[in-house]
Amino acid sequence: MKVEEFHRYYPKRWQLMLGATALIALLLTVWAGIAAVNSENSLELARAGLSAGVLAALLTLAFRLRPRANWGIRMSPALLTIARPLEGQIEIVWTDIRESHRAGSKRNVLLLTLNDARHIAVPEYLFASHAEFESVVTAIEERLPQLPFN
Repeated sequence: MKVEEFHRYYPKRWQLMLGATALIALLLTVWAGIAAVNSENSLELARAGLSAGVLAALLTLAFRLRPRANWGIRMSPALLTIARPLEGQIEIVWTDIRESHRAGSKRNVLLLTLNDARHIAVPEYLFASHAEFESVVTAIEERLPQLPFN
């Protein structure tokens, strides 16, 4: 068993999609803003405000999903540390994991069930490739304590 293993999150597909969508939202915001100034119609102003809000939400999400140091999954002999995209880091002792299984229509989410009935989802989209996700799943499943059969 490796002493410590780290798998970095790098959601490049999501970054590209968020960037393209933010560009479209920016164009719509500018277009609606120009229309609001020219027509002085309150509906145009509302449209500009709504598209600016969508743009702000997209940029916030893109900022939260950016790659950064220690953002990923760290496996040590004692702990599994999962950096969650929006909620921060969670440290789990290996013996606190009751089971792990795949979820989703494409089986692209690793779902960890803890002894206190919490569920931790590790989705594939956070990794750079499908192969990286598979290596994470394999490494986690190898380190899980083997439960005796009933």
